[in-house]
Amino acid sequence: MDASERVGEVFRESYGKVLSHLLARGFDLLRSEDAVSAAFASALTDWNDATPPNPEAWLCRVALHRVIDIERRERRITPLESLAEAADPTETEDPTMFPDERLRLFFLCTHPAIAPEIQTPLMLQLVLGMSAESMSELFLMPAATLGQRLVRAKRKIRDAQILPELPNPEEFQQRLPSVLQAIYGLYSRDWGTTEPTEAMDLARSLVIASEGDPEAMGLFALLLFCESRRAVVRDVYVPLSQQDPSDWDPEMIKSAEQLLQAAAAHKSPGRFQLEAAIQSAHVQRAFTGLPSYVQIARLYEALIAVAPTTSNRLGHVAATLEANGPEAAHALLTKTQLTEPYLPYEAVCAHVALRLNDLAAARNHAEAARALSKDTKTAAYWAEMIQTIQNP
Repeated sequence: MDASERVGEVFRESYGKVLSHLLARGFDLLRSEDAVSAAFASALTDWNDATPPNPEAWLCRVALHRVIDIERRERRITPLESLAEAADPTETEDPTMFPDERLRLFFLCTHPAIAPEIQTPLMLQLVLGMSAESMSELFLMPAATLGQRLVRAKRKIRDAQILPELPNPEEFQQRLPSVLQAIYGLYSRDWGTTEPTEAMDLARSLVIASEGDPEAMGLFALLLFCESRRAVVRDVYVPLSQQDPSDWDPEMIKSAEQLLQAAAAHKSPGRFQLEAAIQSAHVQRAFTGLPSYVQIARLYEALIAVAPTTSNRLGHVAATLEANGPEAAHALLTKTQLTEPYLPYEAVCAHVALRLNDLAAARNHAEAARALSKDTKTAAYWAEMIQTIQNP
């Protein structure tokens, strides 16, 4: 592994941690971002021979020196005592009160002064270093538009001097949904490419920090259900309906079911509990041989009522295809309007068209899905489907 690969790996794991280190010591957000970027740029040259024993500590130290230089150069001289404290911080907080410092960044981005529609992409950028370009498909928004909104949000944080801190219990609950969505976005980003340990760790930490909030437990249960099937798709993409349940991880499924039951006991179903319940219904195939698509379709209807996202609507179409046939699924598809290319849409359209025996449409949608695939496993799946359609 060369220096660029090592830095890229550490970037994915530590960007938010290094940025949190600077923000927790009172440095400006925009300057801190510049300093963290400079630290990673330095790593590309300084790590040619070997990676430091503690890469994160190395990056924190370099970024700290960099942000101090920026402060001085811009004539915002920080008192020497503050700089000394920043360079040698003394942690006085009980770490169990906030198990993962990156969560502070998540809650920073959910401050009421930040527009709700930009909170999740802002979290993904500050905590993970994701660019507007890499998030544009996720949020179905042009990269330039998304980038402009992110810059405006950061300036608002700077001008209003909003700090990365734990909100009071009432605000915590109000701002929790956006944090849950950001962690789920992180998991979705890593699915199929790398082990999503960050998302899993953050989801677990959030269950602790929220003192067992049902939606936090629902999110963690959802991720555990998804992770229980990772071994099946590690080397090749296999649709859920074609997977062998005996290959799923029973311990993860057991933990997910326990979390979902604990969340359900609160009798306040929300988006992530419903998504976990859908996954639980799929898991029943391991015991009955066939999932109840009628039940899954009903769960999607409840989910759409609280989270009418394009992804959830397409999930409802897929479940309806199995529960009620291609005509009913096609009727739902006609109500889905998109302005940007979207792989799940093309995928669902291909399967519905195939079931309707409209081979030309099925091939067109499958080719579009292959073109939108970002990994070789998914692209290979669609290439095989295209071959099957052409040579039935």
